[in-house]
Amino acid sequence: FSQAMQSGRSDILYKLRDNAEEIFGLPKAHFTPSFARLEIPEIVQMLGVKNVGTPNQKFTMWFPFLFKNMRVDMRKPFMNWEPLGQILKAALWGKTSLAKGFVRRGGPKTNGRKWQVSAVTPGAIAWAATICLFVLSPDSEFPGCGIGQTSKINYYEVFRGYKRVLVVKWADPHIQKIAGELNSFVFGKGGTTVKPGSTGPMEDLSAEIDAAMAAMDAAALASDDDADHTTDESVPNPTTAGASSPSLSAAAPATVESIQPVMSSEDPSTVVIPVAIPVAETTSTTISAPKSTRGRKGSRGKGRRTVK
Repeated sequence: FSQAMQSGRSDILYKLRDNAEEIFGLPKAHFTPSFARLEIPEIVQMLGVKNVGTPNQKFTMWFPFLFKNMRVDMRKPFMNWEPLGQILKAALWGKTSLAKGFVRRGGPKTNGRKWQVSAVTPGAIAWAATICLFVLSPDSEFPGCGIGQTSKINYYEVFRGYKRVLVVKWADPHIQKIAGELNSFVFGKGGTTVKPGSTGPMEDLSAEIDAAMAAMDAAALASDDDADHTTDESVPNPTTAGASSPSLSAAAPATVESIQPVMSSEDPSTVVIPVAIPVAETTSTTISAPKSTRGRKGSRGKGRRTVK
């Protein structure tokens, strides 16, 4: 899917910007290439940018717009799936597919028909999330080298990061729910979830990706716990994620200062700030064998009889 998208990338990006009002709920003029998007408070909030307009300006790959109500919760990434579905629909079936009540019929051969796409894949979701970040960003053109000229975001590494999380966690109930919603939205009831194909390992693993998967693991363990513990469903503020409940503490690096303002293609690992990933402590319990009571009742002999 991702390789097929490269052939029509410029045309697809033009269509998306031309219909950004339906996707993001903001005036279309905000998404022209030369517009200063970081001067719009709503877009800054969607991106979760820190220190806007300063040398310390920072972006995050887990930007708030990917989450429900723009409240970052790393236990449930991609919860705001509908804009991603709109991006995929426009790319696959054309901008007319964004109209309410749209039904796919005959007519011009669309990208979806040419590429024979019938269900979402990890790569498709990762591509839509990456393009969503780009359209909101201050960059005027999608960089051929993968690094935004204005934002310095390494889109190539961001895409690989999203895809790695989706491939590794594809069987997770939350990810399967998102994939099912997208299949229904983009392809109709005929859309079916497919198993991800084999992918090469990432050369540079980021702390954000590991933190996202750690948070999802913690959420899965909490849901399986039959003890009288209540999972805190409150969602932390992106700027205070580190002070939230224990199950969310691993997600803090994914929401604060995640993408460095200065990046280079020679060192793609600078996409994120390396931080230590919390490892759940395990405790071992030693069970002692019960002491034998044989020989204690009788007092015959010179002493008590001990059974070892």
